Amino acid sequence: MIGPFVMGAIGMLTGFAMVVLIVFTVFKHASTESRRKQEVFNAALEKGVYDPALLGRAPSRRSTAALGWGFIFIAIGLALFVGFVTLGILADAIIGALVPLFMGIALVLYHRARKSLSAGENGNGKPIQIAKQEAPRAGGDI
Repeated sequence: MIGPFVMGAIGMLTGFAMVVLIVFTVFKHASTESRRKQEVFNAALEKGVYDPALLGRAPSRRSTAALGWGFIFIAIGLALFVGFVTLGILADAIIGALVPLFMGIALVLYHRARKSLSAGENGNGKPIQIAKQEAPRAGGDI
């Protein structure tokens, strides 16, 4: 019969292995996706089109991430607050609810500030066409 210590150790190692496997899978997918985007960007650049949106760095995608995470943290903070009030341990655990709540509020404010700062930029989001020029030939006029 296997003792409880050995069963606990096996359970912890299995959980750790699962976490490592999930993290490895996520990073492998991100690396493959990044390599694919870079190849598409390089192919477009060889054809004379400079479009940073091909790399996934469009300002519209970046600016909504902070807002989404802000709403998630606000929801977690409010859920913890309601849970602590329901359990009657609000005085002892208020910091556990306020930290994610204020993190979420800070992320929403960051999104608003970034949006107002980027509104002043005059980029139209269209790709830049690069005209190919022929190199001067040896012995020719410069």
